[in-house]
Amino acid sequence: LNDVDEELQMYKEANAIYRLAYGQDHPYVAGTRKNIGMVLAERGEYEASMNQFEKAKSIYLAVNDGNEESRDVASAISCMANVKNR
Repeated sequence: LNDVDEELQMYKEANAIYRLAYGQDHPYVAGTRKNIGMVLAERGEYEASMNQFEKAKSIYLAVNDGNEESRDVASAISCMANVKNR
């Protein structure tokens, strides 16, 4: 199907629903932010992509009491590294 615009729209819709249901600082919100970031990176929107990954990382840090030794924090950092490599 390869419809990146529709993919992005669906992730944004999911993110909005998660924010309403769980609040801004929930891991589900962070997860959709990472997904949005990956789509933005695919579109070449690297700065916007990094912004999404940073927000996801911040959420993961908040829910882990600032502990960086978390698989979720590591995952967000890994996504940022992927964009830096482009």
